[in-house]
Amino acid sequence: MSTRKQYVENLRTKLDKTNVTIRELEARMLGTAAEDAERYRIAAVKEIHREAQNKLVDIENAAEDAWEHLKEGAETAWHAVKESLAKAKADFQ
Repeated sequence: MSTRKQYVENLRTKLDKTNVTIRELEARMLGTAAEDAERYRIAAVKEIHREAQNKLVDIENAAEDAWEHLKEGAETAWHAVKESLAKAKADFQ
C-alpha cells in the first residue's frame, strides 16, 4: 500500500503528462480546420482532467485517516482521463 505522499506524487505526475498531451492536441488543432466534434472532444478531455485534479486536491487536503476513502474516486477519475484522452488521440490520428 502506498502512502498518501507517494500516491499524490504518482497521480500528479500522470496528470502532468496527460496535460502535456492535451496541449499538444490543442496545438495540432490550431493549425488545422478542426471540426466541432474534435474541439468538443478536447474540451471534454480537459473537463475530465480538471475533475481528476480536483480529486487529487481533495486527497491532499483530507485528514490522514480519510484519504484512503477518496482514493477510489481519484482512481475512477484517472481512468476516465486515460480513456477520454486515448479516444481524442485516436480522432487526431
